Amino acid sequence: MLRIILFGLLFVQLRCAPAPFDCKREDVDFMGADIGYRTAISIQECIDYCKDTEGCVSFTYRDSTKSCWMKNKRGGQRGPTVQGGLVSMNMDCTDTKSDQSCLQENTDFWGADLASGRAINLDQCETFCRDTRDCVSITYRSSDSQCWLKYNRFGAAGPSNKNGLTSLNMECKVAPQNETCKRIDVDFWGADIGHVIAESLDKCEELCRETEGCVSLTYRASSNSCWRKNKRGGQRGPTVQGGLVSMNMDCTDTKSDQSCLQENTDFWGADLASGRAINLDQCETFCRDTRDCVSITYRSSDSQCWLKYNRFGAAGPSHKIGLTSLNMECKVAPQNDTCKRIDVDFWGADIGHVTAESLDKCEELCRETEGCVSLTYRASSNSCWRKNKKGGQRGPTVQGGLVSMNMDCTDTKSDQSCLQENTDFWGADLASGRAINLDQCETFCRDTRDCVSITYRSSDSQCWLKYNRFGAAGPSHRNGLTSLNMECKVAPQNDTCKRIDVDFWGADIGHVTAESLDKCEELCRGTEGCVSLTYRASSNSCWRKNKRGGQRGPTVQGGLVSMNMDCTDTKSDQSCLQENTDFWGADLASGRAINLDQCETFCRDTRDCVSITYRSSDSQCWLKYNRFGAAGPSHTNGLTSLNMECFDVKA
Repeated sequence: MLRIILFGLLFVQLRCAPAPFDCKREDVDFMGADIGYRTAISIQECIDYCKDTEGCVSFTYRDSTKSCWMKNKRGGQRGPTVQGGLVSMNMDCTDTKSDQSCLQENTDFWGADLASGRAINLDQCETFCRDTRDCVSITYRSSDSQCWLKYNRFGAAGPSNKNGLTSLNMECKVAPQNETCKRIDVDFWGADIGHVIAESLDKCEELCRETEGCVSLTYRASSNSCWRKNKRGGQRGPTVQGGLVSMNMDCTDTKSDQSCLQENTDFWGADLASGRAINLDQCETFCRDTRDCVSITYRSSDSQCWLKYNRFGAAGPSHKIGLTSLNMECKVAPQNDTCKRIDVDFWGADIGHVTAESLDKCEELCRETEGCVSLTYRASSNSCWRKNKKGGQRGPTVQGGLVSMNMDCTDTKSDQSCLQENTDFWGADLASGRAINLDQCETFCRDTRDCVSITYRSSDSQCWLKYNRFGAAGPSHRNGLTSLNMECKVAPQNDTCKRIDVDFWGADIGHVTAESLDKCEELCRGTEGCVSLTYRASSNSCWRKNKRGGQRGPTVQGGLVSMNMDCTDTKSDQSCLQENTDFWGADLASGRAINLDQCETFCRDTRDCVSITYRSSDSQCWLKYNRFGAAGPSHTNGLTSLNMECFDVKA
């Protein structure tokens, strides 16, 4: 019982605890945002009412009428206003005065207003901001006691010079000291988003950091002028200008790698800006300070500096006495000795010629030139030709004293299992020329865009590069020629498609010798338009065909094997087999079949065949392009008919 009484007394003490009366704002109204009204005999009772009301964070009290207005927003709906006879307070408040070191006289933080009204003095205006939700800065005009509360540091567009106004941030941030970013006697001209008076460069830097979109500045100490800018390095990049200091908010003073410095070289074009720089180091610094700058060209004779948005300029480096050029990021060409083709020319398809002191430098220049995919280099003259086509315009050719290479290459030797002796892949030529041996001819193909096969003649070292597997019309027999596909495809083993002792007569698109049925199948799959074949093992004869089942459909023929490239051996549904029935007419083909099953298989192997009729007495098989023939089924003894796809027929 004693414990309950003690707890009750403690609750009453907490319930009646005095309010933080230093939060009271005398003669101030928190107008609006009301969530309840009560009569309260004292301000303490009004405080208690607010504490007991869900969502109440502030109130206004009028002692003369004992009126208590409870509110759900700090400072009311529009912030505090001067109003005699009222007392207002926030339940959670602070009276810690803001840091006055960032007070700015004769300065306006224009825009971003939460509320405005009269405040007795600057201190009260500051207090009004602390009492108002989302308020982070103020502007005050003492001439008419006008106070603006703002939701953005420095207002909507940053501080501006305005006599008679005083502005202040509630939280006074000190600009970070970044001495390495300061550019003495340098102007970042243009791209201005605001001018204001600032008593120091540090203050100017702080104003830039707190202004939306400000990424750089220029400051003149003699007039305390601060120009904030929305572009690194200003509109046209840095220029030499005494009495000014400029800086980017985000900067680096890491010097570029000088190993890719190129003397007597011009990176012509792709200019961002140009102007005077005291020396090459300053020109380089100007590039680092300028948005999108990735390389420079400098002329020491007249201190001219060009800033560029493309590595090596617009068209790659060119020889020019008195100019020095440099990329900000110095990339070393990867060492890929396997791609080097000694005594080989990639003739044509040139996009630029330049002097390069080594093949590695030529390779680097190619990798950094847009569209360059291959090169040819002559060490005796340091000549570097960059090219926009693998293998040049016409493919590689033998040429002493030159080295060529593709930027993307492979030296994986092709599978020799599909090498075909005494065989020509006639036609579909990309290029032709001399190659020392078959291996080099193969390498030339790998180095040439779109090359997929070769034919080589060793008697005169002639090499033909081809854009089609097996040439234009498939392989043909030719003594003294050797042919090869770069990708050696093994024909899929599909024994179910093989038709033993069957001929697919006609529809031939080529005849060639093939050492096996598998090789014949591969040749068919690699020949455009080939959909079926017939093979005779006794003579290694391979006939490729452009029609399933040949011209007239399969026929029985000993010693031959035929197959369609795309086939199925799924047996038809026998439930619709019709005995003593003829599907007369609509014949695709007719011939002998050993039995009904073979006749059905012949239909499945023949394009457009959908039904059959079979006569067992003489093994005659008719293949038909229409279900039920030309006029529907009819009764004929001794005939059996079948649809390949069996539909239920309603009675």
